[in-house]
Amino acid sequence: MSFIKEVSINDSQDLQKVSQKAFYDTFSDSSSKSNMETFLNTNYSIQNLTNELNEPNSKFYFVYYQEQIAGYIKINLNDAQTEDYGNDYLEIERIYLLKEFQGSCLGSKLMDYAIQLAKSLNKKHIWLGVWEHNTKALKFYHKFNFIEKSAHNYSVGTDVFKDLILIKEI
Repeated sequence: MSFIKEVSINDSQDLQKVSQKAFYDTFSDSSSKSNMETFLNTNYSIQNLTNELNEPNSKFYFVYYQEQIAGYIKINLNDAQTEDYGNDYLEIERIYLLKEFQGSCLGSKLMDYAIQLAKSLNKKHIWLGVWEHNTKALKFYHKFNFIEKSAHNYSVGTDVFKDLILIKEI
């Protein structure tokens, strides 16, 4: 049994645990230990996540599997988007599943939720960034008809990564 629930400010510690573990499991082989530690402790600090949870145009949703948090999705709207795509776009900034839940269709459940949310808000497009070497994620997004439109770089300390920008028409 799985379900989706909006994350509240009271869930910040659970959000931190899932964020740090999911990010570490995905990127630790591609970044130095010191860069990874600094990134996790800064970007996924309780203070930083609390600030994100307090942003009115950002929403987090946990996906649960048998009462256990399996992952989450972070949605940004309007001026909360990390790139200025405009108000016709909804951004999926993060879709994180813990390793043990990958392949369980929970990612699809989160994506379907985001698509329905975009439709209910009359958005015309959904966009996201995905690491160019994350082949599993790229395959997943292509299944939902996301198309590569551009790219940008992001840093984990001194390690620089390239994100492909994918867009889906609604």
